[in-house]
Amino acid sequence: MGQLISVFEKAQPIAALYHAVVSYEVTQNLEASHKWEMEEAVPYWLKILVTQIKLIPILCEVAHYFDPYQPPLGKGRCRRR
Repeated sequence: MGQLISVFEKAQPIAALYHAVVSYEVTQNLEASHKWEMEEAVPYWLKILVTQIKLIPILCEVAHYFDPYQPPLGKGRCRRR
């Protein structure tokens, strides 16, 4: 059961990206008079995607790249000096 929950959690960003792409495609094929109904869908799903992606490891790698004295990643998190 724990493995199923882990897979589900890891799939959430992919699901949000899928919904954003589908919402975009639907919006592009709507009549101009009805596009307002879906205008918030793409930004909504992209916000969900951004909140679900863990940016801490990426930011740590960038910090280490620009500051070689910044300690490297440790177990998925930045190590403090």
